[in-house]
Amino acid sequence: MSSPQHQTEAPRTFSFIPRALDALASEAGSFAVYREPDGMVRMTRQKDGGCSAPENPAELEGSGFVMAPFASGLDTPLIFIRDEQGATGWDEIRDLLRALVSVPADAVKPSSPTGPVLSDTPSPSYARAFSLFHDALVRGVFRKIVLARSQSVPFTCSPGHAFLNACRRYPNAMVSLVHSPACGTWLGATPEILVKGGGSSWQSMALAGTRPFTDTEPWSAKNLEEQALVSRYIRDRLSPLCRGIETRGPWTAPAGSVQHLRTDFFFDALPGVSAAGFVAALHPTPAVCGLPQDEARASFNDDQMYLEQYLAHPRHIEVQVIGDQYGNALALGERDCTIQARHQKVIEEAPAAVLPAPVREAMLAQSEQAAAQLKYEGLGTIEFLYNEDGSYYFMEMNTRIQVEHTVTEMVTGIDLVKAQLVVAAGEALPFTQADIKAQGVAIECRINAEDPKRGFFPSTGKVTYLYLPVGNLGMRIDTALYPGVTVSPYYDSMVAKVIAHGNDRQEAISRLRRLLNEMVITGITTNQNFHLAILNDPVFNEATFTTNYLEQEFLPRWKGELASETLQGEKHP
Repeated sequence: MSSPQHQTEAPRTFSFIPRALDALASEAGSFAVYREPDGMVRMTRQKDGGCSAPENPAELEGSGFVMAPFASGLDTPLIFIRDEQGATGWDEIRDLLRALVSVPADAVKPSSPTGPVLSDTPSPSYARAFSLFHDALVRGVFRKIVLARSQSVPFTCSPGHAFLNACRRYPNAMVSLVHSPACGTWLGATPEILVKGGGSSWQSMALAGTRPFTDTEPWSAKNLEEQALVSRYIRDRLSPLCRGIETRGPWTAPAGSVQHLRTDFFFDALPGVSAAGFVAALHPTPAVCGLPQDEARASFNDDQMYLEQYLAHPRHIEVQVIGDQYGNALALGERDCTIQARHQKVIEEAPAAVLPAPVREAMLAQSEQAAAQLKYEGLGTIEFLYNEDGSYYFMEMNTRIQVEHTVTEMVTGIDLVKAQLVVAAGEALPFTQADIKAQGVAIECRINAEDPKRGFFPSTGKVTYLYLPVGNLGMRIDTALYPGVTVSPYYDSMVAKVIAHGNDRQEAISRLRRLLNEMVITGITTNQNFHLAILNDPVFNEATFTTNYLEQEFLPRWKGELASETLQGEKHP
């Protein structure tokens, strides 16, 4: 018999080992037994039978076995079993198990699973997920996505026997049996190595592209591109941590009933870089998750897949709600907050010009119902994304009064600040849903101390002169500015709100132009002229804009016009 250090073939006569592994898995302790791709079998256990749960791979120290989820959390902890009671080779593992557990002679269990054959037919939820993610791939939202399927079946096989059978069936794979009260019992087999080595010499691999083992045709373009994508990712992630990356492949690697495309990487670690650093950089690879990694990881952190429909050209619509402690909940109309820059609102208006009447009624009714079911007290805003096909989707709820409450006040005649104080004082709302009727159109411009010409760079300093053209019907300016006040860099850059109300949208725009043309603020730079340019823009006047219009279309054109005007001024002094 070969020595334990060199005995790598799974013993066919060791009836004790699978029975002992089953007995050990039934106890409260933690252990891992695994067969490496080169054939060496090992067992790892802490002396106390426990395990540790570091917050991330960078905290791993010493030798042992790691169970690492895509992202660590309370429900999916990182499990580390330190190698304090280790064994190498089947003989040593047998001896260690004899010292740990006592196995009765009649403890033998069936060596193969019984139960239903797993179906290849995808579930309806998987089919829907595939359709949505395939569409996202086509649009370029993702470059690679890996969808997983799971099925629950009765398992009558002993874990120990299943482990030995997997060792025989997958000679080129890493086969493992892991048990811990923190994660349960896991049996796995994978041909993929994340990172391997020691000292300065390390290796990794890209394993992507799959086809039946019997397929002898040249690899398809899809599989070749998938492999190249994962290879490029691994090289990019390794480059800051090592030098001299040597690449071998791609080549065809067998794995049970299938074969993969494989590329091997050999590299030297930079001083101070350890295995934990490589693991943190590579895990999870796009071969098991997707690209871009952060977006893909976010899609698969939970075993119940969470999907969001991608809206390429939405509008941002929000509904103002209010509730009191007596169960009264009202919807005070909607606002359009679509004109945005850097995901920050620039102009708001009420009501939304684009909403068909049935959609508006449904959106308001659902918002009122939501506030009522929540037993919501105070002012709040329920926000939606409105799609170009007429559909809309809940986005979030802001449980506070918002900057743009002024436009709702102008069209409803309701003082929302007063109403909020009434509710906070424990009184009932002084109006009903039937009392709320929108009259005309109100639009608000947020005046910020910033320079749009310089990428909205903040502007600070002392206000030297201020003129506010107030007192006209249907016009309003909210501000705390006064001559001599210093605008500091430590607070939000908004210094004023300019609001106008009209019988229709064009009248409101006309009054806003008048206010902005007459208002004077000196000593600091504001976005006042930027707002005037938007109000004069044909797309804004036609209300055909979406959330990306300002940054993707209007801003580049406006900056180009400014540059042209500057050039003309230099030519004609």
